[in-house]
Amino acid sequence: MEDDEAIELIQDSRGKLGEDRLNESQRSGHLCAWVSTFHYKRLPCWLADQNLYHGLYNAGIKVKFGDGTTWLLRFPRVGKVHPRYSNEKVAMEVAVFLLQLFKLDFDHIDWRSRYFLSFSSTTEYFQYVVNQNWEQVVRQRNSTYGRYGAMAKYRSFKALKSIITDFIHDEYDRTKFKIVCDDLGLANLIVKSREDLTVIGVVDLEWSYIGPAQLFGSAPWWLLMDRPTNDAELSALMRWSEHSGAMWLHMLLTTGFNDPCSYPFTKLIQHIGADEWESRKRDVAEDEVEAFGVKKMMQLKQYRKDLEVIKANKALVDTGQMRKEDFVAWEIDVFHITKCLGTGDGISELFVSRGLSVILARYGVDVAVSNPACGGIVN
Repeated sequence: MEDDEAIELIQDSRGKLGEDRLNESQRSGHLCAWVSTFHYKRLPCWLADQNLYHGLYNAGIKVKFGDGTTWLLRFPRVGKVHPRYSNEKVAMEVAVFLLQLFKLDFDHIDWRSRYFLSFSSTTEYFQYVVNQNWEQVVRQRNSTYGRYGAMAKYRSFKALKSIITDFIHDEYDRTKFKIVCDDLGLANLIVKSREDLTVIGVVDLEWSYIGPAQLFGSAPWWLLMDRPTNDAELSALMRWSEHSGAMWLHMLLTTGFNDPCSYPFTKLIQHIGADEWESRKRDVAEDEVEAFGVKKMMQLKQYRKDLEVIKANKALVDTGQMRKEDFVAWEIDVFHITKCLGTGDGISELFVSRGLSVILARYGVDVAVSNPACGGIVN
């Protein structure tokens, strides 16, 4: 699936605005003064170097205290983690070892997104995740390339949902839920030194949640990392994941953006069998498929128009003719945008509904007719 370029442009500006604010806090001395409040002696500190260390979702800077102690100040990257989740991300960090985690059992699934969500079975949770991925396809206006691509994707997702129960481990469907981290890998491990590779810590587990045991023991993760285990129960679960084909379903559920042509999707279809897969797709009502194809074409047409507006405004930002603050305030409310995606409506009505008609007029966007569906105005 294509990335939403409109959102990427907005988030890029958000990230640059965040870096501007971080630099200003350094120049003013507010940053180091704030960090000193966390030192047990409240010693003064300063930047140890001028580097900003970037991870995928985090950034860090080194600070040094008067007693010679050096800290790495680590925080979510603006533009990479939505502000609604930034505090959640920090609060959810844990540092425990994987096999120790497997020994912990829980009686239900707790999954944290914007809210805490609870599930009583693996089946219920997997169906929820598939629905979430489907919502991405429905709401992201450029999620399909054309009418026939949209129709093909509709059939595939419907077929995928119909096979979920075929890949549930009966023993673990309603019991023995585990702490799961979908992003755990060798890069998350802290070792003593280059010479002594004893693992002494695990980082970046902030998106961990209580999930299905079969996700914890999914075969591809372990095989790709080539990490053996002496735990008999976990080893058996890994073997089941591989032999049943559930490993491919797990990869789809944990990576999102489930394009039917992706590697795990094609491997899952191969495991099921081409004839069975085609039979599942033929069971999907053709009138639903046609209606979805028409809807996605309308969305894509409007998306391309709106993207041109965003690109034009981004060019104004890049040339200094529009402030980053105005651009971000004008365009960033992704959650509000998604409420209107199904209607085919354009971008300007969203901004007026947020009380920004003055900015619209300032940059030459005409507004006219009221649109109750989005609480705003359309061109």
